[in-house]
Amino acid sequence: MVIFLGGFRLGRLVEKSDKSYVPPTRIPAPTAFVPTTTPVPLKLKTYSHPCGISFSYPSTLEVEKDASEVAKLTDGNQMIEITCAKAASNSAKIVSTVRAITPTVSPKDVTTWDIRNAKTRQVISFSTSSNLAELILKTLYLE
Repeated sequence: MVIFLGGFRLGRLVEKSDKSYVPPTRIPAPTAFVPTTTPVPLKLKTYSHPCGISFSYPSTLEVEKDASEVAKLTDGNQMIEITCAKAASNSAKIVSTVRAITPTVSPKDVTTWDIRNAKTRQVISFSTSSNLAELILKTLYLE
């Protein structure tokens, strides 16, 4: 009987230790941390020119040249050039609405287009970095 009671108590101790046993967990190997960059929101400025146009452009661009007929905005990597001229007799093919503009992309990743301002009777030629063309066309306003 003593052996029976001793075995019974030993069984209870083993059961307690089985319930509290936590198997070892495998520690995963450290992985290289790859930081993710959060895109910086683009800050825009509005540019107005005496030709009778205005548009938005990234605030990283600086006005390098601002004359009555020519303007240039640049930051070293991107650029916007504007040239204003009196409408010539062959300017009938040049559109006078922003929606009708058909930009031309050159091999040097520069997009160009012309538009006629009916109020000032000037032809305005744009030459921009291709990545800025969409922004300018969406915000271009003829005054």
